[in-house]
Amino acid sequence: MSDYVFDADTAVTGGDGGVFQAALHERWTIENVPNGGYTMAVMLRACQAMSAHPDPLTATAHFLSPTKAGPVEMRVEEVKAGRSTSTFMAALRQDGRERVRMLTTLGHLDSRDGPTHRYLSPPTLEPPFVEQRSMLDQNFPDNFRFEIPQRVAGGAIGQPTGEPEIGGRIAFADGRDPDLLAMPVFADGMPPAAFNLGYAAWTPTIELTVHFWNHPAPGPVTVWFHSAVVEGGYHDESGDIWDSEGRLVARSRQFARILAAPSP
Repeated sequence: MSDYVFDADTAVTGGDGGVFQAALHERWTIENVPNGGYTMAVMLRACQAMSAHPDPLTATAHFLSPTKAGPVEMRVEEVKAGRSTSTFMAALRQDGRERVRMLTTLGHLDSRDGPTHRYLSPPTLEPPFVEQRSMLDQNFPDNFRFEIPQRVAGGAIGQPTGEPEIGGRIAFADGRDPDLLAMPVFADGMPPAAFNLGYAAWTPTIELTVHFWNHPAPGPVTVWFHSAVVEGGYHDESGDIWDSEGRLVARSRQFARILAAPSP
């Protein structure tokens, strides 16, 4: 068994007929619900176990109803097996009910051959930094070290900035290096940008998509998220994740609810 908490808590067993078992751990909960990016990582492990291709290239999860800490079952179906990529559908069930459905395509990042153009640069993070992620009832932040620039951290501590953005550095608290499997949890790891608009309450994810671009280098990742649309109690959030060498490793897009009235 791995010495790292994330590896132990995303472990899967079984696999016969595409049926896997796992346990969602309470260490990753926010308001008693396991973090959506963490749940996606568990599902990706099951898909990787069935795939001839090791690296997720894209994954989209729809969160149908809240999960809780405890045992889950996943049914993984191969949708397409190709030479360069393979695609899988995974359905996570708990207490007899489907909770999350995910579609993912896997490939070989190191075997890509074609043009490369990079139009994005990591943000400049200026001190002072704060570590507090939010005031919600949660165990999730205990798994990480956060450095959030004070200028965008207000929403997490009840002082919204009025600007729909949030970001900073994230690293596993136990020293585990980032990898592709960790990208969904980093993509869902910061306080929602909606906090800085005054909506500092649980904002449940309806859909989360992650695109995986490169294997990350060791060390903390830098993340930056912004929301462009808030409409009728729903909002979007787009994110970029860079490794410690300044290379883009993943991009995300999230669609979520806002369940709070604006802060006074």
